[in-house]
Amino acid sequence: MDKEISHFWLGYFKNEEDFYSFVEEDENYYIEEETDDQYVSKFAESQNIKWFDDDFIEYGFEDESLGLYDKFAEYSYADQWIPILERKLNELSLDTPV
Repeated sequence: MDKEISHFWLGYFKNEEDFYSFVEEDENYYIEEETDDQYVSKFAESQNIKWFDDDFIEYGFEDESLGLYDKFAEYSYADQWIPILERKLNELSLDTPV
């Protein structure tokens, strides 16, 4: 059986505008001459990744009051990864909502 590796990044933002400012691509990335300190987005910079293929990324801003299943049920393959995510989050005992 083939297996795929998925990477998850969960964060907390007070509002949707701040979230999308963080994750959306900076159009100047494609216009300006490439430099060593240029990243496609603030998210990419936070991960020390210059660029990523947006065909393989999925993101969204979800209501913090919802449970994990309600927040992420519409995401790709959610039924396969939500139980694992839930277990890992419980192990971390975070003070901040996801």
